[in-house]
Amino acid sequence: MENLSSPPGYGRRSSVKAQPSKMASFKFGTDAGDHLIVEIDGRPDERDDWVSATIIVHVGSFSATVDATLVTCDFPRFRTQLESLYKTLSGSADFDTIERQLQINCIGNERGGIAINGTVLDRVGDGNELRFRFDIDQTYLPRIISELRDIESDFPNKIHPAFPQ
Repeated sequence: MENLSSPPGYGRRSSVKAQPSKMASFKFGTDAGDHLIVEIDGRPDERDDWVSATIIVHVGSFSATVDATLVTCDFPRFRTQLESLYKTLSGSADFDTIERQLQINCIGNERGGIAINGTVLDRVGDGNELRFRFDIDQTYLPRIISELRDIESDFPNKIHPAFPQ
């Protein structure tokens, strides 16, 4: 079913996608509680490093499902920061996309608690903004790190250098 609430081509993914054998995604939180899921739907152009994604946020009484385009070089940097956070339980890990459509900030409290702060825009540039915050504990991080590795494997960075941290 086509979304008629936005102009044609505005904020929509290309219908031409290369699909991996399984849906690549990463998830903070639990299905029964607050959570953020980023599902990678495919590459609009196999020659480039952009991937189409669906961002799903459920926090408190709010929820959003947003189509976005992300760059593959953002995933390894975030994974590396999460690995460090898991080892030390202090500091932070940040996922910040080039178009600012999704921002995630994970902050360790040195006792195993991880605060997840984020912002998602429903449209690049001038979209509506949902800011969210919820907590997880460090036991979630190995799964998330593994999911990010799977994304890196399914959608390797081809031409974009890593953006500065």
